[in-house]
Amino acid sequence: MRKVTLLLSFAIVSNCLFAQKNFQPGYIINNSGQKIEGFIDYRKWDRNPDKISFMVTMEGEPITYSPLDIKSFYVKDEMSYYLKDEMYISAIVDIDKSPYSISELTQDFNGKFEKEVVFLSLYIQGAYNLYYYKDENKKIHYFINNQGNEIEELIFRKYLKIIEGNSKVMKYEQYKEKLMDYLQDDPSIITMINKTSYNTKPLIDLIEKYSKNKGIEIIKYFEPAPKHGKVSLKVFGGIFNSTFSTKIDIPSNIGYTFGIGLNEISPRRLQRFSWDQEILFYNEKVNYNYTNVETVILSYNYFCDLDLYYAKFNFLGKYHIDYGNFKPYFHAGISVATLFAYKGEKNETKTFGATTTVTDEKVGQIALGIVGGIGASYNKLSLELRYEKAGSASSISANNIYVLVGFDLISIKN
Repeated sequence: MRKVTLLLSFAIVSNCLFAQKNFQPGYIINNSGQKIEGFIDYRKWDRNPDKISFMVTMEGEPITYSPLDIKSFYVKDEMSYYLKDEMYISAIVDIDKSPYSISELTQDFNGKFEKEVVFLSLYIQGAYNLYYYKDENKKIHYFINNQGNEIEELIFRKYLKIIEGNSKVMKYEQYKEKLMDYLQDDPSIITMINKTSYNTKPLIDLIEKYSKNKGIEIIKYFEPAPKHGKVSLKVFGGIFNSTFSTKIDIPSNIGYTFGIGLNEISPRRLQRFSWDQEILFYNEKVNYNYTNVETVILSYNYFCDLDLYYAKFNFLGKYHIDYGNFKPYFHAGISVATLFAYKGEKNETKTFGATTTVTDEKVGQIALGIVGGIGASYNKLSLELRYEKAGSASSISANNIYVLVGFDLISIKN
């Protein structure tokens, strides 16, 4: 119960910290066309935001803006492994809200349009501009316009059609017709349009190629995830408390630990998932002297006085949330402890009548465990609470609680 309480307490504190702001450099264009530089609370939006929080200075009071209040805003995420710019344009658009998931499709071919005031994410600016919008149902929409023209949605719709008594999912690729209409003055990309899927990169590539063919400068605000991940080297240390799962009264063990580890972040999930590989060194003391009397003439005495020195290898999957400098996380995995030295002895003494037999017991060399923890990092520093259920060289299971402080030494692309 004590271990659960500790973990819950740490989780509550971390959850409170999650709410902290992440103001990054940026600017807004107000409805008068004035550019105002400052800082925007950047939330790494999964869906397009319906409002933003803006400050002129870091000491100022934040002001909330909706798409009706400003023309556009720009923010640069300076805390990510790779710099990311985001540009949003305020727009009144007709959005096709027809269903897109297979379970919701009908035979209705027509779209269901709703007029909304939104922030559209500008992905590329060139001869034509391409915009992205993810709605409240997580349906993805793309929009297009050229300078001064109305923003229109590129329509891609699915619907059901009964063919020979069976329901078939059909695709209405109206966006290709629209692109043909817009880009028909460049015959060299007609084939490219026919092959362009309704996805971000192919659409960006199409607009980019058309713009370059026309000699028009482009600005890209969207870049795909980098091809390379990141590996960081860290050192850490702290204290641990071990209690033992046995009926024998064994004193808990409090000690120090230190280690070194690698954190590998994959490029596809750069802001979320990574792998920790650690080697941890620590010392564990196990002391007990227990007698079990089975009959009047038969008894067993179990004696252990061991000073154990381990190198422990941890393999952990990690998930973290990025709030700029502050990154709360949790991770879990397995541990493999290798005993590389020990002092002391462990034996069993059997007494049967007047006969006493002493048997030295073997000290195990490998101990397996499962481990999990929660923590948070700030810049290069981290603080973590970790729980482990593991075996021991003394053949008794141990419950270990760690409090660890870490420091990132270096980060490189792999």
